[in-house]
Amino acid sequence: MSKGARKRQHYEEKKQACERVRLVEKRYHRYACVLATVSVLLCALTMAVQIFTLQSISAGEQTAEAAAILSSAVPMGILAVILVSGGTLLASCLLFARKEPLSAIGVALLLIGAAFLAVFIGALAECFPFKEIITGTTVREVGLNFNKLFLRHGTAFFPPLFLFIAQGFGLAALKKRELAAVMDPDKSASTVTLGE
Repeated sequence: MSKGARKRQHYEEKKQACERVRLVEKRYHRYACVLATVSVLLCALTMAVQIFTLQSISAGEQTAEAAAILSSAVPMGILAVILVSGGTLLASCLLFARKEPLSAIGVALLLIGAAFLAVFIGALAECFPFKEIITGTTVREVGLNFNKLFLRHGTAFFPPLFLFIAQGFGLAALKKRELAAVMDPDKSASTVTLGE
């Protein structure tokens, strides 16, 4: 085999290895985009439930003790909805645009919003404790038990979970993209030629 043929074969092997890395990067980016989309859809559903809850609390009548607790919890709930929604949208858009390091800002906003949401849910559990009222032969349930709290409010923690996984795939795609840029034989060949 001549020297030129060996160089061409070596070049083709490098090109194929670079293409394999690029295919893995595209697959990771696709996973990140799918998970970010799922996160946005889940966020829209769960935040709609939170907004409905906030409106029904504002419209309903509470005892003086519950009103005192909710007076500080409702602003936290509103702030949680804004931060979780904004953080999810920002992080998802940045993941789609392949700006993975910047999407950490959206994730940070999302974490702060999730903390406010946890405080809001705790206040709801305190204000509306679960009780069974027995009147004659019927049993009526009043308040929020664990199942109701989880279904109405706990599911709001799923969008951050999906977004964390999407962020992981996005960062893995970024590493593969950087590796492919280093492995690209066309760029390395032109750099060597310029250096000589």
